[in-house]
Amino acid sequence: ALPRGYNFDYINAEVLKQCTLKDGCLSLPSGMQYRVLVLPQQKTMRPEVLEVIERLVKQGLNIVGPQPTASPSMQNYPKCDQQVRRLAERMWKADKYGKGRVWADGTELQTVLDALGVKPDCFAPHNIPYAFIHRQQTESDIYFVSNQSEKTLTFDATFRIDGKAPDTWDPVTGEKRQLPQYRQQDGLTTVPMHLEPNQSLFVVF
Repeated sequence: ALPRGYNFDYINAEVLKQCTLKDGCLSLPSGMQYRVLVLPQQKTMRPEVLEVIERLVKQGLNIVGPQPTASPSMQNYPKCDQQVRRLAERMWKADKYGKGRVWADGTELQTVLDALGVKPDCFAPHNIPYAFIHRQQTESDIYFVSNQSEKTLTFDATFRIDGKAPDTWDPVTGEKRQLPQYRQQDGLTTVPMHLEPNQSLFVVF
């Protein structure tokens, strides 16, 4: 389960091959970065994909998931299965692997994120039904925050941003409004939010 206040994207093997590691994060050519790679709940993986993951883990990536035991492809069988087993056994038996770590299947994601010191990206009180998406640009961070209920919500939202001032942009009316009452502490910014039923806003830092 994904802990509250965090978000994720799906990635396939072809995109994974284009990724690099930057500051301990899985980095896409687009600039998007991720702290943890969660593997699918299956015991098969092609050798060439596992080799890409091994390279990234050695450089510092953290991964969570089941240890693969075979290849889903019959190409180069049975050598392909032997490659997968040999490489996976080496990776999964070590607490640290190079600069990165392989977390055992079943490890709670909150445990991994806490160990890495990754605070929630956008957090609100537990009684607030909200959803968010975060995108980074060269000079700004953009959060799309939506009210997932039929009720008006007034609450404080805390963002994993520091040193930047927030504005709200209304995607329906185009109205832009500064938020002078925000607070910053310990690398986080807390912003007072007011959302009408099913309303969405861009919070731009």
